[in-house]
Amino acid sequence: MGDTDTPAPANLSAVLIDPLFQLDRRQIDWLSGVVAAAFFSIPVAFALGTDQKAAWVVVALGMLNVFFGQGLLDFRHRSRSAALALGLNAVGIAAGSAVATTGNLEFPLIAVSITVAELVNLIPNFRTVGLTTGAMFALGIGFGHTGLTSPTMLAVLALAGGTLGLAGIFAQRAWILAQRRRAERTGAAPSRWDFPGQSLPDPPVRRAVLATAIAAGIAAAGAFAVGARLGLAHDYWSILTVVVVLQVGFMATMNTAVVRMTGTIAGAAMGGLFVIYVTGAWALGIAIALLSATTISLRPASPSLYVLSLTPWVLLVLGITSESGWGAAEARVAATVIGGAFALIGAFATSAFLRVPSHSSPAHPIRS
Repeated sequence: MGDTDTPAPANLSAVLIDPLFQLDRRQIDWLSGVVAAAFFSIPVAFALGTDQKAAWVVVALGMLNVFFGQGLLDFRHRSRSAALALGLNAVGIAAGSAVATTGNLEFPLIAVSITVAELVNLIPNFRTVGLTTGAMFALGIGFGHTGLTSPTMLAVLALAGGTLGLAGIFAQRAWILAQRRRAERTGAAPSRWDFPGQSLPDPPVRRAVLATAIAAGIAAAGAFAVGARLGLAHDYWSILTVVVVLQVGFMATMNTAVVRMTGTIAGAAMGGLFVIYVTGAWALGIAIALLSATTISLRPASPSLYVLSLTPWVLLVLGITSESGWGAAEARVAATVIGGAFALIGAFATSAFLRVPSHSSPAHPIRS
């Protein structure tokens, strides 16, 4: 390989500054955002209007993670990835609920469970499914505080929400195909919704993914142990942060950690303001719907804006069944910082073990 073929090392600006201002307007996916908001509003409306709030929030989360599980793939592969997420998310939340009842065995079981979830990344094109499975596992641990602790019931509810989300994805795909056929018949320009899908990522390197999966499991258990020791109200959030932040490669993890932590802190402040000033079921439902559309739409276009809108969205949804406001926002920021620190330690240890140069550029886009 010649000198001209050697990638330039990632500098500090490329890792810490550039991701915060990245915005590709061509990649804003308004159709996915509108579809997600429309379907997500169904379980949220039931959660706000009935006494079974926790059950309907689980349905909403099952749907949310199926929308995330489709990844940033082209439209031919989105439904396949979402279908895999449908099943694994139900397994993840049930496993998390079961592990939360095991006492001192909780920490090693968290390490094993997150490692197994991360190994889904060995399946080409399904990187985001491993992420959503780990996220649902963390939420399963968190739902032990709501009284809805039956692993079987949580799995059924997540499956119900995921099935509704899969219906939304197929409806979106049908709309796109119909617009394409219409354009072909009339000779008109393609619909503005009919943007080209993103290319499929390369299959992951097995040894690197395996080492990263083990590091993620250990880091998640360590972060959760610290959060529990400090008595954080939302200690499971640290597991979720490790799952999201830890990537294959230290610089990729640093990139994700900067975006995640910055977006979470700003988003938590925004979420606190929403909780204080957005009152009433109708206003809360509209705010969640708008954040749903914004988050899913911006996901492929801007990592920082995506996390900025995702954090208050999740705070509002989880706040339906638990403590909300500044206290919850502060606890989640603290857990995010703890989880991010453990993710960086895990990434550094993995890079040293694999002897990956610390100046290497991020190999993969942010998974979340």
